[in-house]
Amino acid sequence: MRTEANMRNNGRVLVYGGTGQQGRPIVERLQADGFSVRVMSRQDKLDGVANGVETVAGSLDDVESLIRATTGIRYIVLLLPLAFDIEAAADWTRNVVKAAERAGVERIVFDTSAPVPDTRTGVAAIDVKIVAEDIIRAASIPWTILRPTIYLGNLTAPWSAPGIVGNRVIAYPVDSGLGVSWVSWEDVAVAVSRALSDPAFAGQALNIGGDRALTGPELAAAFGNVLGGAFAYAPMPLEGFEAGLNQALGEPVGTEIARLYGWLGGEGRSHLARKTNDNAKLGLKPITVESWIAAQTW
Repeated sequence: MRTEANMRNNGRVLVYGGTGQQGRPIVERLQADGFSVRVMSRQDKLDGVANGVETVAGSLDDVESLIRATTGIRYIVLLLPLAFDIEAAADWTRNVVKAAERAGVERIVFDTSAPVPDTRTGVAAIDVKIVAEDIIRAASIPWTILRPTIYLGNLTAPWSAPGIVGNRVIAYPVDSGLGVSWVSWEDVAVAVSRALSDPAFAGQALNIGGDRALTGPELAAAFGNVLGGAFAYAPMPLEGFEAGLNQALGEPVGTEIARLYGWLGGEGRSHLARKTNDNAKLGLKPITVESWIAAQTW
């Protein structure tokens, strides 16, 4: 049985964004790999947090609260909130770095949550991550940056899953002929844990992809092979995608996410397929799309 003492063997980690869909698998993986985990939120007590996870109240806008949250922390995992204000994201990242430097943190792992190129694109959803990367690279603390592709979990989102379940149609804002190296939240969580566990990854920006790139029809065929019957892939027009997200989440979320997918489908299409990645460096063997489909409750 894993004891509390064993959990602390790998050190204490503060996970920013540890309560979201992307963050929860990271928290669970870190715990399984022997880390003691603290998550920060605006609330003192959080529902749905795994047993043994410490919670602390704080705000990315309040550096003093981050300093308190970082006390006694050895490592930091940073996932930024969904944001399109570059200056705000820069301030948040500076606050995280300042608190980490004050606490003597040994390493920061920044999960960009999306493909990120090396230079600005003019697309806010991407450029906020580039600016954050630049701030982290300039910190006095060793860092590792992980850049995943598109998440398989997006297919379970409210704007995707109903069509898959009800109509057997996979509607997504990517042209059907483009290959996408879909990656799971759980595989990225493994990458985060391994990046923390090995100091050899310090100073590296690592691109994370799935087991292979699939076109739209190939993705539909994978669903059919697992769930039975025929599925179709329907590339979602960006205008409709934008309008739907703006209605559900408010402007400018839909507008900016549509711009992100517009870039990924054009100038940034190589980041979707990610034919070369750093999975092998991390010893990462991503789940197949078929295995992921089979593991979901549709």
